[in-house]
Amino acid sequence: CETAHNNYYLSHSSRVGSITTFTLALEFELSFELAFELAPD
Repeated sequence: CETAHNNYYLSHSSRVGSITTFTLALEFELSFELAFELAPD
């Protein structure tokens, strides 16, 4: 049963990592667009 538990933990942590990376990329894109909007011409 140990192997199944480890596999679940690995898949779960990688999924959480993907969500975190996606959120960071989204926030970076939003802040970049905001800075572009606020930048003087």
